[in-house]
Amino acid sequence: MSQLKYASRKGQSLNESMGRLRVWQSRQPILRRALNRFSDDDLMRLMRRAAAVDRIVKGVDRLPVWEAIGGLVLEMLAPDRCRLPA
Repeated sequence: MSQLKYASRKGQSLNESMGRLRVWQSRQPILRRALNRFSDDDLMRLMRRAAAVDRIVKGVDRLPVWEAIGGLVLEMLAPDRCRLPA
């Protein structure tokens, strides 16, 4: 999504960008809606949170796994309401 957002900001066609990134035709409407919902800052914060969840799942960081996953999901569902610390 970050690559699509960046390409769109640079004036590139979203259709061409999705084709270049090999986004399945059936997934394109979902991504279009998501791109309208998430700002660049939201996407960066979500990527950082997903990386933190990945470290927790792999046992690098010793924190409650399901709490971390739940926080990520909540922030994805309502990024403007769930400004949780990354």
